[in-house]
Amino acid sequence: MEVDPAEQIEKAGTLITIEGLKKDDYDKAIVNFLALREDLQLLAASPKGDVYRNTSGNGAEIFLNGMKIATDEDFLFSYHIKEPNKKLQRSLNRENKNLPRDCYRENIITILKSNINNRTQTLIDELIDSRDQYDNGEWSFIDVKKLIGLNTNRNILWADSSSKNIEKLIYSLYGMDTKKYEILALNSLQYRSMENDDRLKKQTLMHVSEKLKQQRIEEEAEKIKVKEQKPRKRFEEEDLPIEDLNPIEREGWDWAMEKARELCGFIRGWEKLYEEYQFVLMEKNHKYVGLCYTDQKIIKLSRGILKDEYSLLNTLVHEICHATTNGRDGTKKFERGLTDAFHPLFKLGQSK
Repeated sequence: MEVDPAEQIEKAGTLITIEGLKKDDYDKAIVNFLALREDLQLLAASPKGDVYRNTSGNGAEIFLNGMKIATDEDFLFSYHIKEPNKKLQRSLNRENKNLPRDCYRENIITILKSNINNRTQTLIDELIDSRDQYDNGEWSFIDVKKLIGLNTNRNILWADSSSKNIEKLIYSLYGMDTKKYEILALNSLQYRSMENDDRLKKQTLMHVSEKLKQQRIEEEAEKIKVKEQKPRKRFEEEDLPIEDLNPIEREGWDWAMEKARELCGFIRGWEKLYEEYQFVLMEKNHKYVGLCYTDQKIIKLSRGILKDEYSLLNTLVHEICHATTNGRDGTKKFERGLTDAFHPLFKLGQSK
């Protein structure tokens, strides 16, 4: 074996010439050397390099063609570089036992690019789940984050950690969509890089929130459109046909509709209700004598009170107050509505 001094080859490092050994056998020997390490578990391999899980607890190790060239406490994985770039080659010399990261950073990114794909979910999951502990390691590289975004099978969203509206956006997102997202925070520079990348823009929080917001607007517009196209019932089209009423009941119904018209024309705030709401009959109900559906704009009166003008008028006023206040029984706004209607009702009664 012949060893040439590094200075004779323009500081490119130490050139070692091994005679009588095939390149394939040399590569196999290197693989076997790393395979014998009990604290290294191979996770992924490619012609560019291999990725190992290091269980020694002594920091990640960086190898070049089987030789250790650095230890990096901030890296999650250990790496075996097989095809060093020129920068790394120029950095090698006998005086430097532990190369700084700047020498091999691009080589690590190249290895991850050659290994991360949609079939390496274990590798991707470990990078995501360990991001807080190793935020100065692989997770600090935007290229690695983009690789993860393009290949992960998890529902992730990139968010700008410096945005003042991030909490509001996340809240609105979860209010609009039931899908469970993982919010991964980036600094502003990396977040803008994600937004400007057409492949990854759809994973940014702002883009997804705006998309869901627009979908919600379109859905509501479609509901309104369908509602407007649906023919509204006239007052004569009841749930319970008028023909089923006997003469006394029919007289009570006609009286109730006349009172409804009078009340809505006399009491402030009730003017449009008679035109907007449907008044319909329902069969005798032992629990309710009247019902108000504000979302459907329907007021129902029970057949059982058509013969009792006192109960009929009370029920009519009661349900109209539900409609005008949109309040439930016992609420302050419903009770206030009844109070506001009392004086006009008293004057209406005196004028009759």
